[in-house]
Amino acid sequence: ARAAIEWRLAAAEAIRQVGNDLFKKGEYGAAVGQYNKALRYARIRTYGPDNPPPLSEAEQARAAGAEVACVLNRAACRLKLGRNAAALDDCDSVLEGEPDNAKALFRRGQAKVALKRVEEALVDLGRAAKLEPNDKGIAAALAAAKKAVEAEVQKEKATYAKMFK
Repeated sequence: ARAAIEWRLAAAEAIRQVGNDLFKKGEYGAAVGQYNKALRYARIRTYGPDNPPPLSEAEQARAAGAEVACVLNRAACRLKLGRNAAALDDCDSVLEGEPDNAKALFRRGQAKVALKRVEEALVDLGRAAKLEPNDKGIAAALAAAKKAVEAEVQKEKATYAKMFK
């Protein structure tokens, strides 16, 4: 039974790597399929007569890490595919268990920007920037979101100025 657990975890990691390779080639839809497949291997449940024995702490950590990596990588693909609400859901699911996961906050911020929820995105991107102050991608996304909010404020000011002339 222990060998089966090890096999499933190794399979999840290998399949996730295939997804990563597809992502690098820009094959985002195919990568999502690989991440979904890897998730099926990483999600080891230990209840029921046909399931494996309880996982050791190391196995639990490895399975959880593989699951988080697959979900966040799938979110990145979904962002690239314009499936922003699905990416947001992926990030939310990770943040339920790991509220300080900077990558999940970053990707959720990106999804919220794409969904025109820029004020909310600023909160996520700001938290991500505090957690990972040296991450250039997070810093750039935060700066872009701030610019978008400022542009919206200027647009509203111009609209109101016309109304009261």
